[in-house]
Amino acid sequence: MKRVSLHLLPIVLVLASFVHSRTITPEYFGGPLVEMPEITAVFVGNLPSQDRILRFLDYLTRSPLMDLVIQDYRTPANSLKHGRLIGSIQLNSATLGVDNILDDARDIRPLLRSLVSGGTLNPNSNSLYVIYLAPGITLRSQGSYSCRDICAYHDAIDMSTIALADTTYLFYIVIPDLENCAGCASSPNPFDSLTTTTTHELLESIVNPAGTLGFMQPPAGWISRTYEEIGDACNGETYKIMDEEGEEWIVQKIWSRTQGMCATGPNSPGEMKG
Repeated sequence: MKRVSLHLLPIVLVLASFVHSRTITPEYFGGPLVEMPEITAVFVGNLPSQDRILRFLDYLTRSPLMDLVIQDYRTPANSLKHGRLIGSIQLNSATLGVDNILDDARDIRPLLRSLVSGGTLNPNSNSLYVIYLAPGITLRSQGSYSCRDICAYHDAIDMSTIALADTTYLFYIVIPDLENCAGCASSPNPFDSLTTTTTHELLESIVNPAGTLGFMQPPAGWISRTYEEIGDACNGETYKIMDEEGEEWIVQKIWSRTQGMCATGPNSPGEMKG
């Protein structure tokens, strides 16, 4: 199956001073959706605030943003529901990559396949693997480098040769260290940049998880004919949200089909505090 370009989050679109809101028209092209997300964080090396990252992932799958996704992007064949955090996996960065560079084709995709073959990962149609890279590791994908060209991406691997019971694909997201990455700073606080980038990639992954394997045809999900996903239209539009425990998070708005603008929830005004 022909693979198109990765769904990359390029640097120019996430500069804190560059609000990149515009109108898009997402269409559904018949591919799979992640109907009830089951999130596993994969930490490559030791990251600061790993416990807080896990709390954020758990909240995001049941946040007002997820309510918006459920309202606007379910289809007759694909119901969407709140998800949950399954857990996390810790990997030793010293055994991966070459010269502190982790390459998508050379390292990340073979790593995920080996984790499945070895029984560490057991993906199903709802599984999403969010890979976070520790400081000092450079991410490379299709010749693009983290902090120089890209900030993050999501992709899919065709796993049909392994014959998994409940899915043909493995869906994953890769987010490099953003602490010293000025081009990817959506906030002066590096952790806030991490949460806004995670919001962008994770919610796009739910509605267009296998889009790199087909363009405007299955297995593409929701995407515009200008090749923009629901986070792309709202780059730079961040806002503060509070969870049930009173913890505050900075997230990115996403495109709402029903409201025709970047929004924070199913009934949220576009002018909510950024």
